[in-house]
Amino acid sequence: KKRLSSIRRFIEKSLDKYMKEVLHSSAKLRITNSWINIEHKGMSHPKHNHANSFLSGVFYFTDVRESPLVVYNPSSFSRAWDYKPNSFNSFNSYKWTVPMNKNSCVIFPSTLEHSVDTHNDEKIRISLSFNSFFDSSIGSSEQRTTLTF
Repeated sequence: KKRLSSIRRFIEKSLDKYMKEVLHSSAKLRITNSWINIEHKGMSHPKHNHANSFLSGVFYFTDVRESPLVVYNPSSFSRAWDYKPNSFNSFNSYKWTVPMNKNSCVIFPSTLEHSVDTHNDEKIRISLSFNSFFDSSIGSSEQRTTLTF
Protein backbone atom coordinates (compact mmCIF):
# COMPACT_ATOMS: atom_id res chain seq x y z
CA LYS A 1 0.00 0.00 0.00
CA LYS A 2 1.69 3.17 -1.22
CA ARG A 3 -0.04 5.50 1.30
CA LEU A 4 0.82 3.31 4.29
CA SER A 5 4.43 2.80 3.18
CA SER A 6 4.91 6.58 2.96
CA ILE A 7 3.47 6.94 6.47
CA ARG A 8 5.83 4.22 7.71
CA ARG A 9 8.82 6.07 6.21
CA PHE A 10 7.61 9.31 7.83
CA ILE A 11 7.34 7.60 11.23
CA GLU A 12 10.78 5.97 10.87
CA LYS A 13 12.32 9.35 9.98
CA SER A 14 10.51 10.91 12.95
CA LEU A 15 11.90 8.23 15.29
CA ASP A 16 15.43 8.87 13.93
CA LYS A 17 14.97 12.61 14.44
CA TYR A 18 13.75 12.08 18.03
CA MET A 19 16.78 9.89 18.79
CA LYS A 20 19.22 12.40 17.28
CA GLU A 21 17.69 15.72 18.36
CA VAL A 22 16.01 14.88 21.67
CA LEU A 23 18.06 12.00 23.07
CA HIS A 24 21.32 12.86 21.23
CA SER A 25 21.88 9.23 20.28
CA SER A 26 22.73 7.44 17.06
CA ALA A 27 21.01 4.25 18.25
CA LYS A 28 18.52 2.94 15.70
CA LEU A 29 14.93 2.00 16.47
CA ARG A 30 12.46 -0.13 14.58
CA ILE A 31 8.69 -0.21 14.73
CA THR A 32 7.70 -3.35 16.63
CA ASN A 33 3.93 -3.09 16.32
CA SER A 34 1.23 -0.69 15.21
CA TRP A 35 -2.54 -0.49 15.22
CA ILE A 36 -5.33 1.74 13.93
CA ASN A 37 -7.63 3.57 16.37
CA ILE A 38 -11.10 4.56 15.18
CA GLU A 39 -13.09 6.52 17.74
CA HIS A 40 -16.71 7.47 17.30
CA LYS A 41 -18.52 9.99 19.47
CA GLY A 42 -18.51 8.89 23.14
CA MET A 43 -15.36 6.74 22.91
CA SER A 44 -12.12 7.29 24.88
CA HIS A 45 -8.84 5.60 25.89
CA PRO A 46 -8.07 5.15 29.60
CA LYS A 47 -4.73 6.20 31.10
CA HIS A 48 -2.00 3.68 30.25
CA ASN A 49 1.59 3.30 29.07
CA HIS A 50 3.51 0.89 26.84
CA ALA A 51 5.99 -0.93 29.05
CA ASN A 52 6.99 -3.29 26.25
CA SER A 53 8.76 -0.66 24.12
CA PHE A 54 11.17 2.30 24.20
CA LEU A 55 9.38 5.04 22.22
CA SER A 56 5.71 5.14 21.25
CA GLY A 57 3.77 7.48 19.06
CA VAL A 58 0.61 8.38 17.22
CA PHE A 59 0.10 9.45 13.60
CA TYR A 60 -3.16 11.33 12.98
CA PHE A 61 -5.30 10.77 9.88
CA THR A 62 -7.79 13.39 11.11
CA ASP A 63 -7.63 16.63 13.10
CA VAL A 64 -8.14 15.85 16.79
CA ARG A 65 -8.73 19.21 18.46
CA GLU A 66 -11.83 17.94 20.29
CA SER A 67 -10.24 14.80 21.80
CA PRO A 68 -6.49 15.40 22.06
CA LEU A 69 -3.83 13.12 23.47
CA VAL A 70 -3.38 13.71 27.21
CA VAL A 71 0.07 13.08 28.72
CA TYR A 72 0.67 12.89 32.48
CA ASN A 73 3.60 14.34 34.38
CA PRO A 74 5.74 11.47 35.71
CA SER A 75 6.96 13.67 38.57
CA SER A 76 4.98 13.15 41.76
CA PHE A 77 6.07 16.66 42.83
CA SER A 78 3.33 18.14 40.67
CA ARG A 79 0.67 16.39 42.80
CA ALA A 80 2.42 16.12 46.16
CA TRP A 81 1.12 19.44 47.53
CA ASP A 82 -2.13 21.27 46.98
CA TYR A 83 -1.03 24.73 45.88
CA LYS A 84 -2.33 27.06 43.17
CA PRO A 85 0.25 28.07 40.55
CA ASN A 86 -0.14 31.48 38.88
CA SER A 87 0.66 29.90 35.52
CA PHE A 88 1.30 26.35 34.37
CA ASN A 89 4.50 24.77 33.06
CA SER A 90 5.98 21.27 32.73
CA PHE A 91 7.09 21.26 36.39
CA ASN A 92 3.83 22.21 38.10
CA SER A 93 1.25 20.58 35.82
CA TYR A 94 -0.24 17.17 36.41
CA LYS A 95 -1.16 16.69 32.76
CA TRP A 96 -0.93 18.32 29.33
CA THR A 97 -3.19 18.01 26.32
CA VAL A 98 -1.65 17.63 22.87
CA PRO A 99 -4.11 18.64 20.14
CA MET A 100 -2.89 17.36 16.78
CA ASN A 101 -3.52 18.15 13.16
CA LYS A 102 -4.15 15.76 10.29
CA ASN A 103 -0.96 14.07 8.97
CA SER A 104 1.08 14.91 12.06
CA CYS A 105 2.87 12.62 14.47
CA VAL A 106 3.73 12.78 18.17
CA ILE A 107 6.46 10.61 19.72
CA PHE A 108 6.99 10.09 23.44
CA PRO A 109 8.74 7.71 25.87
CA SER A 110 6.71 4.52 26.09
CA THR A 111 6.68 4.67 29.89
CA LEU A 112 4.86 8.03 29.82
CA GLU A 113 1.26 7.58 30.92
CA HIS A 114 -1.24 8.93 28.43
CA SER A 115 -4.94 8.81 27.59
CA VAL A 116 -7.56 10.24 25.26
CA ASP A 117 -10.55 12.05 26.74
CA THR A 118 -14.06 11.27 25.56
CA HIS A 119 -14.49 12.06 21.88
CA ASN A 120 -17.46 14.45 21.66
CA ASP A 121 -17.29 15.30 17.96
CA GLU A 122 -19.57 13.75 15.33
CA LYS A 123 -16.52 13.44 13.06
CA ILE A 124 -14.67 10.12 13.50
CA ARG A 125 -11.18 10.34 15.06
CA ILE A 126 -8.70 8.11 13.21
CA SER A 127 -5.08 7.54 14.22
CA LEU A 128 -2.30 4.99 13.89
CA SER A 129 -0.40 4.18 17.09
CA PHE A 130 2.97 2.45 17.20
CA ASN A 131 5.69 1.17 19.48
CA SER A 132 9.39 0.92 18.76
CA PHE A 133 12.44 -0.72 20.23
CA PHE A 134 16.17 -0.78 19.57
CA ASP A 135 17.37 -2.28 16.32
CA SER A 136 21.00 -2.15 17.44
CA SER A 137 23.01 -3.20 20.47
CA ILE A 138 22.42 -1.24 23.66
CA GLY A 139 24.15 -1.12 27.02
CA SER A 140 27.88 -1.16 27.69
CA SER A 141 30.50 -3.84 28.03
CA GLU A 142 32.08 -1.97 30.97
CA GLN A 143 28.83 -2.17 32.95
CA ARG A 144 28.11 -5.67 31.62
CA THR A 145 24.73 -4.49 30.35
CA THR A 146 25.22 -5.13 26.63
CA LEU A 147 22.16 -6.42 24.83
CA THR A 148 22.69 -7.42 21.21
CA PHE A 149 19.92 -7.94 18.66
